[in-house]
Amino acid sequence: MSSRVTNENRSFHGSNVYLTSLEKDSLLRAIDQYIINVEGADEGDSFRKFFEKYDQEPLHSAYRKLIGKHKIESEG
Repeated sequence: MSSRVTNENRSFHGSNVYLTSLEKDSLLRAIDQYIINVEGADEGDSFRKFFEKYDQEPLHSAYRKLIGKHKIESEG
């Protein structure tokens, strides 16, 4: 599974993905809901541990890109 994730990750490197405003809004809501669910989970919960290990940084990065804050951070 690890090599599959690595290969998929490489295939998107440098790729542009265009989203409609509805798709963008839906993704923002989904990320928000996921984070809310994780925050409601106990510290030792496997759901929370999975999020912290695999999803936390990539989702925060994607969220910043979706709302346009990555441009400010990368320029400063």
